Amino acid sequence: MFVVAKGMKKWGLGAIGQFIGVLFCLTLLVSAVTGGNMFQAWSVGDITREVTDIPEYVTGLILAVIVAMVIIGGIKRIGSVAGVLVPFMCVLYVIIALVVLGFNLGAIPDVFAMIFRSAFSPSEASGAFVGGAAGTALLWGMKRALFSSESGQGSSPIAHSAAQTREPVSEGVVAGLEPFIDTIVVCTLTALVILSTGALTRGESAEGADGTFAKTPAVSIHAQDAHGTTTRSWTLGTPTTFQIKGEAVVFGKTDLPHRTERGVELGGPWKHGDSVFVIAHGGDMNETTASNRVMMTGSVVLPEEQGTDPYVRWNLIKSNKKEVAHWSSMIESGLPTLVSPVIYEDYKGATLTAYAINRQFPDVGNWFILIASWLFAVSTMISWSYYGEQGIVFLLGNWAVGIYKIIYCLLILVATAGIVTTTKEIGNLSDLGTGLMLWVNIPIMLIFGATAMTAWHKYFKRVKSGEIKATSDREQN
Repeated sequence: MFVVAKGMKKWGLGAIGQFIGVLFCLTLLVSAVTGGNMFQAWSVGDITREVTDIPEYVTGLILAVIVAMVIIGGIKRIGSVAGVLVPFMCVLYVIIALVVLGFNLGAIPDVFAMIFRSAFSPSEASGAFVGGAAGTALLWGMKRALFSSESGQGSSPIAHSAAQTREPVSEGVVAGLEPFIDTIVVCTLTALVILSTGALTRGESAEGADGTFAKTPAVSIHAQDAHGTTTRSWTLGTPTTFQIKGEAVVFGKTDLPHRTERGVELGGPWKHGDSVFVIAHGGDMNETTASNRVMMTGSVVLPEEQGTDPYVRWNLIKSNKKEVAHWSSMIESGLPTLVSPVIYEDYKGATLTAYAINRQFPDVGNWFILIASWLFAVSTMISWSYYGEQGIVFLLGNWAVGIYKIIYCLLILVATAGIVTTTKEIGNLSDLGTGLMLWVNIPIMLIFGATAMTAWHKYFKRVKSGEIKATSDREQN
């Protein structure tokens, strides 16, 4: 924001530069509080609940206190904490991932072949995986890569601008390594671990699932008439009316199968609120998944009343939703059915990586990913708090920074208070922030690209000529 405002002012376009800077700050704040803050808090709350059974809101409170203690100290404290956490967590994560891959060397060639094959053709459905079209894989790959590396967002320059150096280009070289380490190294290792251990598909038999129904539940239709039209929704089991926060809501209901004891499950016995799913199929081919399968989700309910058996509360899926639109024609011919009478726990975000490591080393993944998630989250949250802080300074001045920090910490509690419940919901929030920043920052990069490249070439020309020594920049910092 400061670059575009001051840079365009030199060209006599100060008003336009100021407007673009304000627009960038607004998108920066959206990204800071969503992907940089709420997404991290929600992810840590989810994995902490899975491993320790500590409620998400308790995790949120602890995170809020930790983040507040760091960001109140300003950029120096943020830098010192991040400078310790980031290298440590990165090295630790790479080591455990390489160990897991070492035990699955035979599967790696097939995994790479599948990755490249799926980039250009549909991914075959199997077990807990409903399949995916090449276009869907590309879309989600781009979204996750952008979220992970932040390339093109313009967030990294805010951190590197705080460095004290006489050669800004050298700081840019360091910044260029970050997307490589984050996306090419860490994210690739994560994908290889999940795929090589079979955590993605898990199989369609009882051995690969988290439970087996004693009697296969049937897919049913719930019809609701409103304003002269009939809306049909699909669910599993018997549609039942539940009272949730004083409101009558319809869900499906089935018995809860016993947890399969395989020694590799993430959280041991079922916990209240565990997200689960089954795979059903039927109807025409789905463009999104390139199969006729769909994931039907629900949550485990462990009633407090004695004598009441645990059950699964299955969500309704409206027939006009894209993922099940191909089922609408089946009302007359017959209902969809389960591919197999098994149930899977829905491992979201970091919990899927923990589950993958657990498949290789039972119980190790739980605690390793829990520790890694806390380290990743805290370092990300304190870094993004500083990014947002600079946006506030540009927009309103230093007087508003304290208010911003309070709101930033309160949003941690909001993210872990149960308002956000699924990966899709929190993912949509983070994608909103990323997308908005890209739309504003990419034009800025194009405007000043020639200026940046001129500085780049001049710097390396001086390096080659010996004018800049290899150690000089370190001495100047």
